[in-house]
Amino acid sequence: RLRQLCHAGLGCAPKRFIDGLRLARAAELLAGGAEVAVTAQRCGYGTVRQLQVRFKRAYGCAPSAWRTTGSRSGI
Repeated sequence: RLRQLCHAGLGCAPKRFIDGLRLARAAELLAGGAEVAVTAQRCGYGTVRQLQVRFKRAYGCAPSAWRTTGSRSGI
């Protein structure tokens, strides 16, 4: 039932919505200069590698690249 409500209201599954929120927060932290390891921990990823894989899939670059240039280059 929750899945149906989320699909109707948000257009996606609850997990996908939450993952998107976590990645958006990670992008904000990284753009503000936060270390990748700290960002992974703050956003609930078990390992830095988990963040790296999901971030690259979503944003097309590594979290470290986003931290140094991503927010300024319009990636």
